[in-house]
Amino acid sequence: MNQIDAIMIIREAQVTSRANAETDTVLVTNAIETLVNATRKTYSKMSAKYSNLRSDHPSDWDMPMIDLMLETVRGRVASGKLLQSDGRWKLLDIGAGHGRDLEFFGKISDVAPVGIENNDEFLEILAALEKAGRIPILSYMKADMRELTPIVSNSVACVRNHATLHHLPLLWKGVGVDQAISETYRVLQPHGIFYVLVKSGNGLDFIDTNEGLGPRLFQLFTKSSLSCVLERNGFHIFHLEERTEVRSSGSVDWIFALAERT
Repeated sequence: MNQIDAIMIIREAQVTSRANAETDTVLVTNAIETLVNATRKTYSKMSAKYSNLRSDHPSDWDMPMIDLMLETVRGRVASGKLLQSDGRWKLLDIGAGHGRDLEFFGKISDVAPVGIENNDEFLEILAALEKAGRIPILSYMKADMRELTPIVSNSVACVRNHATLHHLPLLWKGVGVDQAISETYRVLQPHGIFYVLVKSGNGLDFIDTNEGLGPRLFQLFTKSSLSCVLERNGFHIFHLEERTEVRSSGSVDWIFALAERT
């Protein structure tokens, strides 16, 4: 199946909002895998360029979201709602990429960060950072956000999905975005915090962000669609906002949410 056929199958399924038969379910699942593999290959080709484009530390635009996440989790740890070990609470970073955020969180004394990444080229970058002592030992692993089998259930205080969830299509429970959110729910402790940042807009398409990276698959979200998918997978949203980031390549509209596992 090629990418064009795959995206057309997904778009049609999004209109019907359900699989009409078992054969449709198989077709949609195959289409999702085609798109996921295409995204992985795209990041493989431009992993070094992507790393050079992004800063070595979270930007001033990123920091208010990070600060709010840290404040929220620390408050729940202090109140006894969330557990920690040896004075540190576990943060799972979905899509660790070139390791910028793992390095940042690894320097915070009360945070025990673990990153997951499904791209071999980024995993090689993470291995080099680990060898150089820039990220904690054994702080990353290869995994797919839809299948977090290396992570024990009810073990994580906070899951951070920063600009990664939108590389999956939004369909129905059990597939795509829903599958990833369901896995996030599983690994979180009760009252655990889910940080999610996705691109704002409508539809599913290959979009060129004008950074020399070429077209990549993006599922765009509205506040309503993000709220709906979080709530139907058991999360209570307590912070939801639209944000605009100004880059040299142009402005990017985002939706940022913090939600609690109920």
